[in-house]
Formats: sequence, structure tokens, C-alpha cells
Amino acid sequence: MAYTFENSKDWTEEEYNRLVADSMTSILSTFDGSTEESSTEFLKLIFSRSNYFCLNREDGYLLAMYIGKKTDAKLSWQFALFGRDTNGSKSYIYNQDWSDSFATFIRSEGLNELNSSAINNSPLGNYETFIQDRDAKRSNATMTAEEITVGENTGVIKTARFN
Repeated sequence: MAYTFENSKDWTEEEYNRLVADSMTSILSTFDGSTEESSTEFLKLIFSRSNYFCLNREDGYLLAMYIGKKTDAKLSWQFALFGRDTNGSKSYIYNQDWSDSFATFIRSEGLNELNSSAINNSPLGNYETFIQDRDAKRSNATMTAEEITVGENTGVIKTARFN
């Protein structure tokens, strides 16, 4: 199996809808009071305000999509959609080849700083705590975290700087 990452808007409506459907349970559990309709509108808003789209494929099959804003060599991730692989699993995020491929891609893009934020104990927050920290260590990046509170939600803004 070969994992690839690319900065591209080259996805089909069917692929996008599959990723949204595979991610909807996580999205709904993150935002109190959200519905599928409000979450779909939220995604449209994020897409309209973003200028960087990272597609992740396994042997041509779209697994995940990262959405962000790029300014010079800095990228701020806005959102991510993680779909199921052809076996119905999201376990690829634990695969060493997957994380190595992602790190190689980020470096090839000339990026030296990544920023992300997530609500504590949300699916994305848990991903960032385990996977992002692991990948930063594997990629020789320095990771910093700043805890913030907005309304009733507490979260973390993380910054990875590549050495």
C-alpha cells in the first residue's frame, strides 16, 4: 500500500460526501447542539475561507482531507475529514508509513510551521494529542501548546516548528 499526500482540489463530489459521512459522528460529538445540516453549512464556510487543501490517498483511494490557510511558510489547519479506508477502518492514522509520508509531504511543501487548534477531549483534540505529537517527534519538529477557553469550551492551540 502506498500513501500519498498532495496539495490539490482534485476530489469528486462522491469522495467529498463519503468523507463527510465518515466524519459526521465525530463532528456532531465535537460541537454541542450541532446537527448534520448546521455541520454541513459549517464545512462549506470553512472551505470558502481556506486556500490550502491537502488530500491523502492510499493507492488512489481518498482517505482524508486537511483544510487550512497558508501564508508564506506557515500553515494553519482549519479542519480535517478522516474517511474510512477500503476495509472500513480509520486505523491508517496509526501506521508508520502513513505518518512518514505525511511528514515528507509537509517538508516538500516548504512549510516550516504548522498551527492547529481543537477542543479538549473532542475526536480532533484526541487525534492532536496522540497522533500529532507522535508525528512531530518523528519529524524533528518542536511542538508548543497554548490552552485557551472560549465560552464553555476549553481547547489547545498547537504549533509545530520544523527544525
